[in-house]
Amino acid sequence: MAQLRTVIVAVLAALIVAANPAWGKPSPGAGHTLQTVRLAVRHSTSAAPWRPPSAAHPLGTILLASLDDLSPAGSFSVASHERAPTLREIDAAKGDIIATHRLATGVTGYGLRVATTPRGAIVISGGSDEDHAPVRAWILDSKLRVRSSVVFGRSGTDGNASADGDTAVVSYRFWTTINGEQRRRQAVETFSLSSGARMGATAVDQGPMPPHGEVLSQVVVSGSRVFVLSRGVHLDVYALSANLRRLFARYHRKMNDEFSQFGHATLVVGKGGVVVAGDDWATHLTRDLSRPTPIAGWPEEELGADRVQPAHGSADAATGRLVLDTGFLGKSLSSELERAAEFSREPYCPSGSCADAARPYFVDEPIAAFWLGGRATIVTRGPATRIVVVDP
Repeated sequence: MAQLRTVIVAVLAALIVAANPAWGKPSPGAGHTLQTVRLAVRHSTSAAPWRPPSAAHPLGTILLASLDDLSPAGSFSVASHERAPTLREIDAAKGDIIATHRLATGVTGYGLRVATTPRGAIVISGGSDEDHAPVRAWILDSKLRVRSSVVFGRSGTDGNASADGDTAVVSYRFWTTINGEQRRRQAVETFSLSSGARMGATAVDQGPMPPHGEVLSQVVVSGSRVFVLSRGVHLDVYALSANLRRLFARYHRKMNDEFSQFGHATLVVGKGGVVVAGDDWATHLTRDLSRPTPIAGWPEEELGADRVQPAHGSADAATGRLVLDTGFLGKSLSSELERAAEFSREPYCPSGSCADAARPYFVDEPIAAFWLGGRATIVTRGPATRIVVVDP
């Protein structure tokens, strides 16, 4: 019976990750070509650029973060959601796994985010609202050796990370009690990648009302400044020094009740300024968060009727070009966007009917969009991980 159960599980697993002809590949936009590769990696949660293009790796390499399931093949138990936080270096052209780094034997929760610079990487593991898992971070050197690890001493959710030069920043949300009232706060901490030392720490109050959107806060370090997007009852963007002791500027946007409950927001920072976008709006700001200018046509990501959110992306530090995870490119943060890749984003469910699923999965659900060697690179998941490189 045990052998039969093992065989059944193996067959089901193969069906889950097998390619469906209807899913197909992303379609290129006019004037663009796409190089795509699929990986047999499940539970991937984020990705970041790593090695630049070389003779051995013509499209460079990326780091892929995943929460690997280490349970026995015949086990049906999914209790505790315990996974092993793992980093893999992947050849962006071939999809070959160059190296695998297991950061810990297991963590509880869902959020694993990675950010990189040529000096190293930082990974943060946060929990979920259901698990209330302790927040941890790992700082790695340029050879992906763990320089230091940090346990933040409190349970949290929605971990986020960014890195530039020698500065890495992480953030996560947690509950606290102030004057007898429970309030949601966003913790922000910065570290030196070269030494692993903590540079600064602060926390931003998000109010008594717990937001329910999936993308709730974001941090981006750019040069000597740390930009923090905080989404509570309203929306705020802060520009801080790298040690988080000095506030340079703040942008505040009053939002309606629907946003405070279910709205999403995103932040993109480039040398040409800052873009903050919501479910049906986008605004361009200078790097000192002044002179707000509306942006028309910022794409939304439609993942099911109740999961519409603004597109996320990043700006190329060298050229200022913009890539969004919806497959759009722009010559700058505020320029007109053109479609370079189109994804199906059709729903599917690994088991049972999608009508019965609390959260259906989606084909090519985006987990990262960045620039690597001057090329826009988009990483997606579902039913397997896919790397899409855009030319030109």
